[in-house]
Amino acid sequence: MKRILISTVALVAAAGCASSPPTVTQQLLGAWNCDATIGGGSLKGLMTYAEGGKGTVKLDYTGKIGAQPIVAAGDGEATWKLLEEDTKLESTITTVNLTSVKIGDRDVPPAMAQSMLAPMLAGQTATSTIKLDKTNLTLTATDGTVTACTRPAV
Repeated sequence: MKRILISTVALVAAAGCASSPPTVTQQLLGAWNCDATIGGGSLKGLMTYAEGGKGTVKLDYTGKIGAQPIVAAGDGEATWKLLEEDTKLESTITTVNLTSVKIGDRDVPPAMAQSMLAPMLAGQTATSTIKLDKTNLTLTATDGTVTACTRPAV
């Protein structure tokens, strides 16, 4: 009888120590290298999701303004939240600070381009279906835009 009781206690203790699978939020937190095609251009960035629905972003955009090629880089802040039983992600870029801009073959002072380009990004909210595992994050926005992300190499 004593052995059965000890075995039962050991089983209960082991079950209590077993870890449950990580939640969507736990898997999402941290840094992600992301790529998307937006407006005929290529957007690459490092998105970092932090606890409390806050985040930071570093962006590199290559595309066109009219017929002119543009290359721009910047950083900013974002907010995020999970919706619909953690199947969708709503994210908003709240601020953007351009750090370099080149239009055609001309370097443009970032402060000059800030008023032109930042409003196109800041304040934009996207709701996306989320597919997530330890190393891959795929966001499919309601307009069909797919953002593919991977964890940065350690």
